[in-house]
Amino acid sequence: MTLQAEIPESHFEDRTAELPQDLIARLSAGGRSAQRQLARLTGEQKAQALNAAANAIRAAQSEILEANAKDLAAAQAGGLSGALIDRLLLDSGRLAAIADAVDHVAALPDPVGQIIDVATPPNGLHLTRVRVPIGLIGIIYESRPNVTIDAAALCLRSGNAVLLRGGSEAVHSNRALHAARCIPTVHCMRLWLPGWSSAACRARRCNWCQRRIAPLWGQCSQPQVRSI
Repeated sequence: MTLQAEIPESHFEDRTAELPQDLIARLSAGGRSAQRQLARLTGEQKAQALNAAANAIRAAQSEILEANAKDLAAAQAGGLSGALIDRLLLDSGRLAAIADAVDHVAALPDPVGQIIDVATPPNGLHLTRVRVPIGLIGIIYESRPNVTIDAAALCLRSGNAVLLRGGSEAVHSNRALHAARCIPTVHCMRLWLPGWSSAACRARRCNWCQRRIAPLWGQCSQPQVRSI
């Protein structure tokens, strides 16, 4: 099952000369378009997409591990600690566990539409709390390529689109996962910010990113990032 529909391919292109704020604005627009499609999917359709993603991981094992080897070589040459390199490492066992985890997420009950609370206050008004998708989620993380799949799978199951910003340490691994269509790309827009590390992004709190991804957060208390 493919979910990549009605989203221009230009949303997935790398544009290294593009300003980060312009890149995020463009990908956010694509992500919101994707989320409108996700909102129309049934629980069974989302489960089928996740099962297909898990199978894509298994089918592309050699390509993913080859890309991961490039990341590992760069990490060792760059003097990364053994703990960070272990986080970055993928092997056949870890990749199989990632695929199995995606199948597990597919088997979970669809949370969208679940009624979680019912109340009737003294005025007689019947109130119901129902689970609904957040919309478009932004996730920044570092050297664990498994997070790319875990985050995308959970977001799809819950009906949310997501912008994934992985660390530069895992760039080859993440690109291989994307190229193999291990992530249903209707809900996952690649977010590459050349020269902008995940740690720097967290330190700056990405306030202007937040304003583009989730305006419902309102005015952020921290000042905007004016330069990168």
